[in-house]
Amino acid sequence: MDITTNPLAALYFACENDAVDGKLFRFEVQTSDIKYFDSDAVSVVSNIAKRPIDFSIEDLRELDRKKFNSEEEIQYLLHEIKYEKPHFQNVIDSKDIERVFCVKPMFDNPRIIRQSGAFFLYGINGNKSQPASLNFSYKVYIINKAQKQKIRKQLEALGIDKSTLFPEVEHVAEHIKDKYHLPK
Repeated sequence: MDITTNPLAALYFACENDAVDGKLFRFEVQTSDIKYFDSDAVSVVSNIAKRPIDFSIEDLRELDRKKFNSEEEIQYLLHEIKYEKPHFQNVIDSKDIERVFCVKPMFDNPRIIRQSGAFFLYGINGNKSQPASLNFSYKVYIINKAQKQKIRKQLEALGIDKSTLFPEVEHVAEHIKDKYHLPK
């Protein structure tokens, strides 16, 4: 799930559609749940996507680390991880598979940079067909639809608008057309 670390960018996205009230979610994420794109825990969880739909650790949860990592399902997962990351040690923490991490991405994409982007990366809840539970506490702020246009103008004065959050030329051009009421 895409998130942002910039509350003003979050407010912009909550104000996009004038037809309905917006919702802004503020999550409390513990430092231990924040990982960088190249962390081993992120490699473990992201490689679950390569495993078959029937991938499961439900019968493996209670095994000690050595037995857990010697199981055939986990050996296949390790194989996938090592293909991507050859230096990965042959040890997976079973708890990582069933967690949700806040991932700070590589800042090699202009849109991610401008939006202060990050992601929630979901593990599984026992089996691949069930996502891990999001255990971060959060607060929801309702943005009244009648106030959205005013808020967007205030955000624009602070440099938060479509042209700054979406740096691709077509978005910048659309923003200029809208701002100066030019024909499309």
